[in-house]
Amino acid sequence: MRFEELTIEKYGNCPLRTLSFQGKPGLVVIYGPNEAGKTTSLAAAIDFLFGIPQNSLHGQFFGYDQMRLRATLLSEAGDRFVF
Repeated sequence: MRFEELTIEKYGNCPLRTLSFQGKPGLVVIYGPNEAGKTTSLAAAIDFLFGIPQNSLHGQFFGYDQMRLRATLLSEAGDRFVF
């Protein structure tokens, strides 16, 4: 399985951001200036895969009940799963 798309909504200080990895197999490098959201995006991917802890610091800005993480995953067989 690999990420095809990750949407971060009201997570950390990010109101809405969508990262698209479509058509990019292999290693994907995300780069940008300081405070651009690289670390927040990594934390969102980890929380999506393993669950958001109850004491997450990423819910302090918008509130824990407002955080939303959505992703489209692509299997090796080509099946798409949206969570």
